[in-house]
Amino acid sequence: MSRTVVHIWLLNKRLLKKPSFISILVISLLFVLVFSFFASSDNAILTVAVASESPDEPTYSEILDSLNSGGMISFVQMSVQDAVIAVECGKADAAWLFPADLDERIRKYVNDVNEDNYVVSVIQREESVLLQLSREKLMAAVYPVLSFNMYSEFVDLRYPSLADIKTEDLQKRYDTIEAEGADMFRIVTSQGVSISTEQGILLAPVRGILAVLAVIAGLAASLFSIRDEREGCFDMIPEKKRFGVYLTYNFVAVFDVAFASAAALAVSGLFASPLLELVLFISFVFSCVALCTVLRVIFRSERLFGILIPVLAVLMITVCPVFINVSAPLWFKLLFPPYAYIAGVYSPALSLYSMGISIVLYFAAEIVFKTKKVMHL
Repeated sequence: MSRTVVHIWLLNKRLLKKPSFISILVISLLFVLVFSFFASSDNAILTVAVASESPDEPTYSEILDSLNSGGMISFVQMSVQDAVIAVECGKADAAWLFPADLDERIRKYVNDVNEDNYVVSVIQREESVLLQLSREKLMAAVYPVLSFNMYSEFVDLRYPSLADIKTEDLQKRYDTIEAEGADMFRIVTSQGVSISTEQGILLAPVRGILAVLAVIAGLAASLFSIRDEREGCFDMIPEKKRFGVYLTYNFVAVFDVAFASAAALAVSGLFASPLLELVLFISFVFSCVALCTVLRVIFRSERLFGILIPVLAVLMITVCPVFINVSAPLWFKLLFPPYAYIAGVYSPALSLYSMGISIVLYFAAEIVFKTKKVMHL
């Protein structure tokens, strides 16, 4: 046991002397810090141009006041023509165009809800998660005006005797009712940990990229071990014991990067509960080492392994819910460690399934290793 610890320590020192490995650790930290900076500062990732055919219209001004710039989305007031040009030129990601007869459009929509009676025109270049989030903010801004019109229509139909009540008095009565609806929803993980909307938007990309970097580090360590074996560094180790050496190489690299990533998540505020993070961390490291080891015993060529690393990185970003969630069998997704590391925040049971598949991979790797030794491959 003590000899294994010494081997891990010495290998860790070797890796920490390599600039490429240090670069992965630094990139992990910088990546999280940059994302957190954009999420909490005024440096917006998304720009939305807001325009009206009648800028002095009271309802439009009320909606405009409720759109607070800051964080990931910046709202910029423009003329209608400039807003359209801004989207076409790429200076804005979307444009919200309000009509001159906004109040009339809202009343018309309340009386006949259909897409022909739309209230706001939205022009955008392409769909994205942040644009979906921005439209949620648009609907939240328009909702109070729309809600009051519905309330007014209800009073007219249900209480004809109040038909002569002044709009100002009706507005005062309406304002005493908690009709915003924001407190109707609470976004939490299955463990009950609250997650804000913007944090949820960041969580999958940040954790996903960090997880992919950890897997790449493990694959790079496997490539490193192939080179060491070719150069005779393992000549003093019996062939039947080299499987443990492969595991050690992968474990050291994956553990270091995964630990740096977990620390970065903790500093940035994207950390879940400590217990959940510990479970995800252990499961992730276990799964990464399993995947890297089985690939290590299958591919013995440096050239093939070098080609495999970028291909697998692209595949993981595609299959795992880093930016999008593609449709694929669950067992196939769980073959890739980043999937359970991302989705496990919301469904911790996935970590157990991932570890189960990893155990199968460990056994498969050992069988392939022993088979190759027997057949002298």
